[in-house]
Amino acid sequence: MKKTFTLAAIVLLAGLVCAGNASAWELSYECDVLPNSPTLGAMAWGLLPPGDLSLSTAAGGMFHLVDVWPDKRVYLSRESGISAGTPVTVETRVQVVSAASPGEWWWGCPGIGLSTYSYQPGTGTGGTAIIELFPDRVVTRYFGDTTDRIYFADMTEFHVLRIAMNASNQFWAWMDSMLIFSGPAYAEGQDGVFFGTSGYPKATADIYWDYVRYSKEFLPVPEPATLTALASLSLLTGAGLVRKRPTKRG
Repeated sequence: MKKTFTLAAIVLLAGLVCAGNASAWELSYECDVLPNSPTLGAMAWGLLPPGDLSLSTAAGGMFHLVDVWPDKRVYLSRESGISAGTPVTVETRVQVVSAASPGEWWWGCPGIGLSTYSYQPGTGTGGTAIIELFPDRVVTRYFGDTTDRIYFADMTEFHVLRIAMNASNQFWAWMDSMLIFSGPAYAEGQDGVFFGTSGYPKATADIYWDYVRYSKEFLPVPEPATLTALASLSLLTGAGLVRKRPTKRG
């Protein structure tokens, strides 16, 4: 009975952690309508010119982004100019059919990211974290990098990505709750929270987005190992296999 009660308490604690995390999202775009739809009111996303959503659709809770043009883009953003030092988190569930860019800028590829205000590279106090999306991999760079950091994955299947940046411009990125990147954010940016085919018009893509959520809080993914260790210790204690050392008497 004691073991059962302990396990139930752990499950309840884990559920409360996840529920608290979920309730912290400031905005959740559920992809039922196009992201710039007037029906979203104040929750609509801005489409950076020359933007074109004429081939994109939103139906059944899925935003199908299609960008085939070399001189247009589908780049959505909100919260431009977030103050430097503000923690930010963004999460999405996404599937990449195709994505391409001439590669003239490392951040000029389809993807998702966040930034706090830092207008000039290397001189501001804000930071930018971006995950670029391709069918076979995701890509980022840390501050000071001159080459890509790559995590290979089959992105033609849906995956959940979360990026969380703290007040010191350190960021972490997870795929399906597994940490894949962690480092100092790039010191340039002003677009707040953004996703799509980037601000660079030459990028093209065919991507399905299930949702996009963000918060101006630092919301890391709870470490599964921590919960597992806690569960194991509690079960052992409940079973009487971990005993306290007797206190010496003087």
